[in-house]
Amino acid sequence: MPFATSDPHHLMWHPGEDRLWLFDPRFQIWAIGRDGAGERLFARADLDIPAGYGDLYLNASGLYFDTARRQPVWLLATYSHTPPGSGLALGAFDGKAFTLLPQENGIRTARGDAFVYDERRGVLVHFAGTTDRSAELSRERLDRGGLTVRELATDGVWRDAGTPLPEATGWDIAAGWDARLGQAVFVDETGTYGWDGANWHPYGRPPLTLWRPAYTAQAPRDGALLLVQQQGGSWQPTVQCFTLGDDGWREHDGAGVMAFGGLARDPERRETWVYGPWFGTGRAQHTLGRFDGTRIVAAGPPVTKPHAGSTCGPVRFFSRSHFLRALVEKQPPALFAVDGDALVPATPVPPGIAHLSDATGQYTLTGDGRMIRDGTFPFAPAPAFPRRKNTNLGSDGAGRMLLFGGIADGGGRATRLTDTWLFDATTFAGSWTAPDPAGSPPALADAAIVHDPTRNVWVVTPAGERAPTRTSEFDGARWRAHASRFGDGGPVDAASPVALLAFDAPSGQVFCVRGGAVFAYRGKGEWRHAATPPVPAGTTAFAWDPERRELLAARPGAATRIPLDDHLDAALVKGTKSA
Repeated sequence: MPFATSDPHHLMWHPGEDRLWLFDPRFQIWAIGRDGAGERLFARADLDIPAGYGDLYLNASGLYFDTARRQPVWLLATYSHTPPGSGLALGAFDGKAFTLLPQENGIRTARGDAFVYDERRGVLVHFAGTTDRSAELSRERLDRGGLTVRELATDGVWRDAGTPLPEATGWDIAAGWDARLGQAVFVDETGTYGWDGANWHPYGRPPLTLWRPAYTAQAPRDGALLLVQQQGGSWQPTVQCFTLGDDGWREHDGAGVMAFGGLARDPERRETWVYGPWFGTGRAQHTLGRFDGTRIVAAGPPVTKPHAGSTCGPVRFFSRSHFLRALVEKQPPALFAVDGDALVPATPVPPGIAHLSDATGQYTLTGDGRMIRDGTFPFAPAPAFPRRKNTNLGSDGAGRMLLFGGIADGGGRATRLTDTWLFDATTFAGSWTAPDPAGSPPALADAAIVHDPTRNVWVVTPAGERAPTRTSEFDGARWRAHASRFGDGGPVDAASPVALLAFDAPSGQVFCVRGGAVFAYRGKGEWRHAATPPVPAGTTAFAWDPERRELLAARPGAATRIPLDDHLDAALVKGTKSA
């Protein structure tokens, strides 16, 4: 899935197969149905890409359906000025395999170039621009008289066409096919220019600053040129969306989309597809979207990769953006509920450094110590709270929380914090206390935390990607650390992290899930094996349903319930309660 519009994906509607084809940045081709389900058709080795192509800086790349050959064609234009095509390679699929298309009379490709397939005339149009990082090549292009057109028909010979356009000298450009006009259109900051195979047609300056890459397709109803790009100059830019009409460019609602990867139109159904739209912070990315003529809307299923689950209250899963290895305050995770065996989007989560869900609501902590419930209700901020980039947050299930440590946000050096805070959300404004305990909390970020009411202590272990070498306990007055001991015949990989830490009220036990096995806590760092349940392949996160005493194993889009009641009851009989 695309993590930004600068992560180039190219989408094409294949009329013969009645589905989308996708050319991804790793030079693989996928088929995607209208339901968002996909399969990989070709790996890079299957595409007959010449040696060196794609390993260098790309001036242009693309995937189009050649209406003259009735074949899909990939396109790569690089700084590698070697035959065929002097930096341009084209590969066509004949129904069995991709093979290179022969080319003659090619010129060196440049940064200011763009390629558009003319569906009406069945030729590939090369808009040869005047700008390049190479001063020598820029001079060569300027000597041609400005923006020029070259065309490639099925005979494999490139030919110059028309007259130069000296005023079109832009550095950032866009180009696409306008089915309404029947023209290939070139856009730069100087203007919008249509090419019909014989003449230029001016359509005025674009009402935006172009920002590479700009993706083009056609509007669903009339086939007018559609241009969608991400705005430059801000940390979290949303996309801009425009169509070209009789009176120039018209802006449409980008619907808060912050990343996507390509556009394509199905002319028979008059649908324009958007690949991988992400509708902003705290929301899920979708496999597909559509431009409906007015705005971009979600169309395919949400893309989920759960990384954490709740341990009390209604079952919830958090799914951070797939391109992040760790939580970033400005990129909050998406929140999912469970409906049957499916994960369904829940209320968007606001930006923050820590998130949890318990029986009283969903809570987000910001870096400056503000706690927010259910995305809208702010509590009073923590007094004299050192701002931090990350921290550790856990709940007792009833609105009382433990927070400790993290990395301070400020200055050039990473300063680890050792403070401890307690927060009570059961009062209207919320109350913060900062105890001064003996001992220090563990030096962790993203720890697993659970409250053990039978002993009235908080239990803490490393989580994330760290092995739980130590188990810490906090009783409100003192931090104690114990060497973790996992035993009693349970299978455990020494490097496997804790994937879930929870409390089972009927048996009065703290337990954890580690390496696919369940361990009950006996106190002072001792963990005893309780069960090795069948965990579905592809599981990325676990949650605990305390009412039904079920472990939920989540994978992208789905969750499986695994009963643990008998296992935990047997572990209680087999051992003793936490001491």
